Amino acid sequence: MNLTISSTSCNTSSLNATANQTTASGDDNAAIYILVVISIYVLSLAFFFIKSLQTKPTDENQLHSYLDEVAQRELSARQIMVKSMRERLHMSESNSNQRIEEMNSNALIKEEEISLIV
Repeated sequence: MNLTISSTSCNTSSLNATANQTTASGDDNAAIYILVVISIYVLSLAFFFIKSLQTKPTDENQLHSYLDEVAQRELSARQIMVKSMRERLHMSESNSNQRIEEMNSNALIKEEEISLIV
């Protein structure tokens, strides 16, 4: 009976050692995951920073042409916005005119009905 008890205690301690190793490797995996995420974030920031430096003009003539291009894009965007606002205004005016015509025709019909009744 003593032999069985001692082998059971030996197996239990080996199971505890295995469980401790599994926990330690899980912590290592979490640390590795965090390091990978941070390194990807830093690399993406570095990429966008370098990309932004490449798009900025260095020469004064390039700066003026860049600013002219930006101003032209802004002007065309404003022109498109004004055009769409004019179209909306025209549509609302035509809708209002249609409503006024409908109301006038309804009023004429009601006047005719009233004159027929009287």
